[in-house]
Amino acid sequence: MLSLYLDEDVHKRVAISLRLKGYDVVSAYELQKWGLDDEEQLEFAISQKKAIFTFNVRHFIKLHLKYTKTNKRHYGIIVSKQLSLSETVVKLSNFLFKKTREDIINQLFWL
Repeated sequence: MLSLYLDEDVHKRVAISLRLKGYDVVSAYELQKWGLDDEEQLEFAISQKKAIFTFNVRHFIKLHLKYTKTNKRHYGIIVSKQLSLSETVVKLSNFLFKKTREDIINQLFWL
């Protein structure tokens, strides 16, 4: 099953809503991981074997390219423009329903 970590740009209610649908999702807020820089957020997700979702598109695209160039492994990066809470939940639900952990390892996706 695909596990997902929401960085601090994403409202914690997204994680709660997705868990109610049966998905393995946690947020930076729930784990008190706020205030970390973007690479620290990604490294935490990696340490937990989770993909990361963020609205911080530009920085995470750069991180993905850096990791690709240095052959550093991650469990998937999902980026999106800012969305409403309900739209975020719907789009992430659809994504999580269609993808597996193996589908997204070392990949970057636009939600």
